[in-house]
Amino acid sequence: MIPFLSLPDLVGNLKRLARLRLLKGNQPIVSKVVDALNNQATLADSNLHPAQVLLALRNYENINKNIPLVITIEQIVSTNIAMLPQPHVKVVHALNHLLTSSFKVRHQVPARYGAMAVLATMSPEHQAMLLTFVSVDISRLLLVPTGMRYLVAVDVRSQMVHGKCWQCSNVTPAQAAILQALCLVKAERDVTVLAFGADEVLTPVTLDKEITLQQALDRFKEIPNGPVDLAQPILWAKKNRKPVDVFVVLTDNQVKPGKVKPAVAIQQYRSALHLPNTK
Repeated sequence: MIPFLSLPDLVGNLKRLARLRLLKGNQPIVSKVVDALNNQATLADSNLHPAQVLLALRNYENINKNIPLVITIEQIVSTNIAMLPQPHVKVVHALNHLLTSSFKVRHQVPARYGAMAVLATMSPEHQAMLLTFVSVDISRLLLVPTGMRYLVAVDVRSQMVHGKCWQCSNVTPAQAAILQALCLVKAERDVTVLAFGADEVLTPVTLDKEITLQQALDRFKEIPNGPVDLAQPILWAKKNRKPVDVFVVLTDNQVKPGKVKPAVAIQQYRSALHLPNTK
């Protein structure tokens, strides 16, 4: 069965395979799953987004975590809670390797499919983005370079680290935010990443195209956290004369405006740097 599954289908069903007790010990299916996850040729044709891999990894690592704190003997017997397997270390390692690889793959769209077949798989927004390029060089369809200059500011407060994403309880807001920032860093040529540090100071964070998600998470953990002000990244770019086409703030909550409203800050920035289309 495993060799005939597409990589997205396999990744999306790892938790189910574990619940069926198929991924434990030295069963032959374990090696087949690991080989499939490590198959770079399959990855190149899968259009698998790093977010899909991260979600599958976190869900698989936590297959025994979403269990009620208080259960009866009857529940243990009926649901086999006591017999649920632990995540297999080889599968976890393969998923981590797949996550790193999913950022790096570059491949041309096969000519036999044509542009229309590619466009049919994309949202209207991504269709419009793709049509601005003459040469279609794709890194998992959702990571198509836009050619724009980005400034990404990340909230690093404790609720980002300890909270849970909506309908993705095994992924924290910090993991989701840094994954988004990393996707931009990997795909684009000009991305500046900042963290909302202590004393309302924005701290530059160096992320290169070779860094892994875990390394990026560790780098952000070293930064003393501070309050989030949506206007601060814009004011920082204005002060440093940094050309930016798109400002992105990644946080898990609504943020009240500070002394300067974001709409006012962006207007000031556009005028000061003569960039009327900055968003």
